Amino acid sequence: MPTALPTPGQAARKPRGWRRRLALGAMAIAILVVASLGIALVALDAVLRASLPQPGSSVAAPGMPGPALTVDFDARGVPTIAAASESQAAYALGVLHAQNRLFQMDLMRRAAAGRLAELVGPAAVPRDTSARRHRFAAVSSEVVRDLPEQKRDLLAAYAAGVNAGAASLGARPPEFLALGATFAPWTSQDTVLVLLEMFNSLSEGAMLESQRAAATAGMPVELAAFLYPRSARTDHPVIGPPGLLEGAVGIPGPETLNLRAPPAAAKSLLDPAHSFAPPPVGSNNWAVAGSRSANGKAMLANDMHLSLSVPNIWYRACLSYPLADSAQPDRQIRVVGVTLPGAPGIVAGSSQSIAWGFTNLTGDNQDFVLIERDADRADHYLTPDGSEKFGELNESIVVRGAPTVELKMRTTRWGVMRTLPDSREAALRWTAHDADKINLGILDMANARSLDEGVVIARSWLGPPQNVLMADSTGRIGWVLSGYLPKRVGLDGSVPVSWAKPGIGWDGALDESARPMLIDPPDGVLFSANARTVPAPQAWQLGTHFASGERQSRIAELLAAKPKLTLQDVRLIAADVNVVRSHQPAADLLLSALKANPQLARSSEMILLVARWKGDADTTDLGFVLIDDFRRELAHEVLMPIFAAFDPAEPGKRSRLSMYRCFLADEPIEQLLKARPMHLLSAKYPSFDEMIASVAERVLKQRLSSNQTIGGAIDGIASPDHMQDVRHPFSQMLGARMSLSNRAIRLFIGELDMPLAPLRGSQEAVRVATRGFGASERFVISPGPELTGVFSMPGGQSGHFLSPNYADGNADYVADRAVPVLPQSRAWQMLLTPAPPTGP
Repeated sequence: MPTALPTPGQAARKPRGWRRRLALGAMAIAILVVASLGIALVALDAVLRASLPQPGSSVAAPGMPGPALTVDFDARGVPTIAAASESQAAYALGVLHAQNRLFQMDLMRRAAAGRLAELVGPAAVPRDTSARRHRFAAVSSEVVRDLPEQKRDLLAAYAAGVNAGAASLGARPPEFLALGATFAPWTSQDTVLVLLEMFNSLSEGAMLESQRAAATAGMPVELAAFLYPRSARTDHPVIGPPGLLEGAVGIPGPETLNLRAPPAAAKSLLDPAHSFAPPPVGSNNWAVAGSRSANGKAMLANDMHLSLSVPNIWYRACLSYPLADSAQPDRQIRVVGVTLPGAPGIVAGSSQSIAWGFTNLTGDNQDFVLIERDADRADHYLTPDGSEKFGELNESIVVRGAPTVELKMRTTRWGVMRTLPDSREAALRWTAHDADKINLGILDMANARSLDEGVVIARSWLGPPQNVLMADSTGRIGWVLSGYLPKRVGLDGSVPVSWAKPGIGWDGALDESARPMLIDPPDGVLFSANARTVPAPQAWQLGTHFASGERQSRIAELLAAKPKLTLQDVRLIAADVNVVRSHQPAADLLLSALKANPQLARSSEMILLVARWKGDADTTDLGFVLIDDFRRELAHEVLMPIFAAFDPAEPGKRSRLSMYRCFLADEPIEQLLKARPMHLLSAKYPSFDEMIASVAERVLKQRLSSNQTIGGAIDGIASPDHMQDVRHPFSQMLGARMSLSNRAIRLFIGELDMPLAPLRGSQEAVRVATRGFGASERFVISPGPELTGVFSMPGGQSGHFLSPNYADGNADYVADRAVPVLPQSRAWQMLLTPAPPTGP
């Protein structure tokens, strides 16, 4: 019987049923996938949250000195640790550091020891190779071995606390999970490694010395001295007269260099790749004696400028403990300020007796020693005592996902061999390489009873040389220089030299009588901002690359503005963004160029913007943005042809201008623009006016387009140079903000960063603010029984992106709002319970 054909209706219904079943199946699969994904996300969220410290929890504290301890936290996560002893306070701080900053601590110790490649792979091998030359792993062991018993016990208690804190987390912090890494137990040596990494970040002498040598190779001595002045018109030392030192080097004549005569003229017509930028500047601090304050109490302000990252380098804390003291039995200490995750104690802050803070000296305790090989024996080099055989240092760098890298490095009596940018062989002599030139004296500041005791402690602290400012509860103030200060013989440390002949090198330490200090100044104020602090020649015993005096002189001016200063007056100095000293000359030149060249785009509108500038580094002031751009480009155009005249002829070779790092570069630039010597002007310009107009036109083209209005033409808000860009290490490694195409990275990694925000300030203002660099903290403190003060820092207490305290301080920091320096009312608690004894 033949099979009946389906009717049209039947034929239509059959495919619909098949599609429906297919659609229902796909929907079911999608629901399962979404449900699975949802379950996975819930599970991931649970794991991530398990790595957060739990408010109200009880933490097992094996090995903790003393009885159970309750730690109070305010809403911002700032702890108050009321401990039974200093060691117990160190233990508790270790717990909190581990719970909130474990990955940061691990990175710091790895960076110092040259072990980052174990974590992140081949990209870190160059960084590890450089670190291994310092031999910090060996130095840290020697430092711990030689510490007094009390300091060893303190480090041991802190390390035990770190390990207890790490063990208390329900899961590894997110960064460890993402990298598939584990946390190795903390040791006392790791704390010293963290301190040595800070030492490294604060030491710039070697970098500046080697770059100067490369930039000036073959350059006449007179020209090099002019380009690298030792003083400037803006200098305002703490001791001695302000301004340019007598005998300062003037502009060299055409017999030294003539850019308009061959062969220099031909080179000055070139436009080599160049990148001129002064090195980042350090920190500010100032102190006001009781005689100058409105309430009769001394005040100390400090903002330490560092590279900014997420989390912030500092962790706030308030510590309280009894301290056995023969003069004051059962003396109770209460100290508040910033701590360094990885180390016990308050680094900068205040007790009820004394407040203290730091700025980097920008002195010099590093020297490159040129190595002269023995012509007769290839494995020997020359020393003042004759020929000496090279040593050998073998290191193995374990690399994640790649073979281990074996390093074989030659050593000398002065340090490990390396090749300088100018291809010469040298060894680095540095105090941080010697265990006997390092101690942990900074930890004693919290226990000082008076300014006099603080001065003794600061003078005996061996670490990176710092300007230590102090204020005590009696209204006194003081300044002293800390750190080991080498005594140079036969050299000044400005460029690498050979130490092969007798009478050249370091001859122990400078005599203590040469250590600068000033106690109870007659005018009742002290200040430092990395600039020269003492007269020559005392200054040149300390170093030859001090920062510009612009910030230091501005601070001095503001301190002198009122006969009596309040805490608010002192705090507002840190927010000062006046840059007239550094930017007014450029503003005047730009205004003249605009008026003299009406053909420049929208010249009349630009004239109004520049003429209305009020002297502040304000990123919302379009006039300032133009002036700042112009100033930077003008410096390039003035200096580039001079360095090009000595650049090698090979194409693609790095320009010497890119190696010019001089804190006082404004001084020779200003002299050249005032005197306008034709022999130092590029041959491509008929006059300085033409050069200045060319730079002005270039800046306008960069900022303007033909169809924009003035309001939207100058993108000052979005300019990277005028933004706070504080990023997480993952974001930095993956370039989350650099690739708009990779939206997934931007969404999931870039969100770890602090929000991009325009910042008032510049590198020349008291409020230093440049991309990724600025004040890592700001505080003003008045020490005493009722300690008062205010504080701010970028970011928050926690390094965990799911914590409410991850970024809760950042908005206040950007807006320059301050919070009380003391922790506020208790929001939650944590109980540290000594582990029960084990064994029979």
